[in-house]
Amino acid sequence: STLRLFNRRIYLDSCEVTLAGVGEVATHPHSRGHGLATLLLNHVVGVIQKEGKYALGALHSSRTHLQEFYARRGWSRVPVHYWQSSWETSLEHVSMLAQSMQSLSFDVTTLDWSSMGHINAVRALHSNAVKSLNGCVVRTEPYWKSWIKAGCQKDIALLLQPRRHIHHLDPVAYMIVRVKDEGSTASVEVLEACSAPDSRKLTVQFAWSAMVGEALRQTMHTKPAQLGKVILKWPAAFLTKGEFVDVTQKLCVKEDSMSEEVSCVSDQGFLFSIFSASTLPQSSQARLTCASSEADALQRLFEESASFLRLDLF
Repeated sequence: STLRLFNRRIYLDSCEVTLAGVGEVATHPHSRGHGLATLLLNHVVGVIQKEGKYALGALHSSRTHLQEFYARRGWSRVPVHYWQSSWETSLEHVSMLAQSMQSLSFDVTTLDWSSMGHINAVRALHSNAVKSLNGCVVRTEPYWKSWIKAGCQKDIALLLQPRRHIHHLDPVAYMIVRVKDEGSTASVEVLEACSAPDSRKLTVQFAWSAMVGEALRQTMHTKPAQLGKVILKWPAAFLTKGEFVDVTQKLCVKEDSMSEEVSCVSDQGFLFSIFSASTLPQSSQARLTCASSEADALQRLFEESASFLRLDLF
């Protein structure tokens, strides 16, 4: 049986605190049912409490029975909400969307993970976007080069670059997308999307749809011209429902081709725990005092921003 403890710094009420990430929990099939994972979890919680530097703990599991396992041991679920819709489109249409950015003097380009210029540009956009959001990991340059880069090898990372800066890398937005080819259907999950504060209107009105279109084009370029059905999943923390509808409608071949209403789906796999309330910022401690329970306090703190941990999963 194994378990790994990750040391992370996160933003909390505009301050930085230390987070204990619990991950890589696994037990050999022949040894399950003997309480080994419980022993390991109890041991690591003891280590966390003894060291005293960890304000909070976080973990993630996609399996319901494991979520219940952690909940029974004092960890609190914080649901992450996503907008989801499906519609019909074609490769020709989504390719035209990416090309349309050129008329606005922007290019949608692929992020080069071997370029420190690209990594630092994305790092700056992410940092500016998340500093005011509770629970987001403080990503250092080495962290981007190792953890994030390694976790995105099978995903599509795109930059939105002004054409006037063609010889100077200065992107105004980036997006990391996971596309799954499921035959006649493409499943698209936006893992992360950040833009410069003064570019939000541009990205919502034009760029996000163009960047999703480019991700589809790169994944499906060998498919027949008719792409078919697309299912799009987008963290609600990144867009309002109305903004999500605007982005989705631009991706449809026809505006009335959305086959279902926008739905809100939740990931119940994120769980948090408070280990050292005294190390929390005073404003966070005040929230704990006002909350009806620790679970209520954690949900208030992290519900809107836990989706930013999607690429930081332990």
